[in-house]
Amino acid sequence: MKRLRLLWGHTHSRAVFATTVLAIAGGAFAAWLNLPLAWLLGSVVTVGLAAALGIRIGSASLDLPPLARAIAIPLIGTGIGAGFTPAVVAEMPRWWITILALVIFLPLLHYLVYRLLLLSPHISQQTAWYSAVPGGLVESIELGQAAGGDVQMMTMLHVLRMIACVILVPLGLALVTGLDTAGVVVAPGSGSDLVWWRNMFECIAITLVGVTAGRLMRLPAASFFGPLLVSAVCHASGLSSATISVWVIIAAQIIIGANLGARFEGMPPRKLILAIRLIIISSTATYALTACFAWMVARLSGMDVYAIFLAYAPGGIIEMSLIAMAMQLNPIFVSTHHLLRIMIAIIVMRWVRP
Repeated sequence: MKRLRLLWGHTHSRAVFATTVLAIAGGAFAAWLNLPLAWLLGSVVTVGLAAALGIRIGSASLDLPPLARAIAIPLIGTGIGAGFTPAVVAEMPRWWITILALVIFLPLLHYLVYRLLLLSPHISQQTAWYSAVPGGLVESIELGQAAGGDVQMMTMLHVLRMIACVILVPLGLALVTGLDTAGVVVAPGSGSDLVWWRNMFECIAITLVGVTAGRLMRLPAASFFGPLLVSAVCHASGLSSATISVWVIIAAQIIIGANLGARFEGMPPRKLILAIRLIIISSTATYALTACFAWMVARLSGMDVYAIFLAYAPGGIIEMSLIAMAMQLNPIFVSTHHLLRIMIAIIVMRWVRP
């Protein structure tokens, strides 16, 4: 019971209801407009605007309890892992070029964003360095705080970077490619051959085992990568053919979007405006560099340039994997590279100081 209370947190029930209604309404409206990754983006925008405007339910802030995200993230990991087929395994040796290029790309990106953030006289060297880390949000903020950085600004810049990536990447790819990035796609499988209760049971079992394994292995984003790895093993070996329902994926997108949007509460307007300006500048440079690397690596490796772009774009692992699923690209390829991105970013951040 104590563990359950911690997962619910201090969130007021009426605030949870209001946040949920706002997130669903925003997602539904975005889906009606046929926007890219509609349920995720719609919930981010509606809840984010309400939080930034200071809208509260009585004395309670708009938010969802930690329990909601704790359920949503592992289920997305399980859904992505279901796409780990023998055909995907056969392709993995081809990834060595993209992984090697990632090792070169990340330090260049970190330094580029660091120098751009320092253009503002209101950003200290420590704040700029740890805000520019292309991964490991929690670790970056903790190390930045220990180094004397501005915790609130570092948090804003990291969150805004993720949100900008979630909004700009699918919109940009939809405009450039003409592909439909609005849909919700689940990993292919033979789930239709199973009765619904067995399908659900298998997915829940895989998810629970995966969360436990991820924590025991101390993986980055353990609640996401644990289920992803266990699901991948089960589906690649033929132990399971269960797939996550499309409605579960939609619900997970709404929860993640609402959680991101709620973080805008209490931000001083001047500080928020500064952070937005810096993110616009740094994001423009980031995606230009990412596009150049993706084009060059695609020429060398023969892999899809858009898949490489998503694998390198410094957004959230879950969000980028969802975009890959929506575009019917390989989410395993994308999520594997993002796991490496976080590990490399954390290692470099701990070894190299400003």
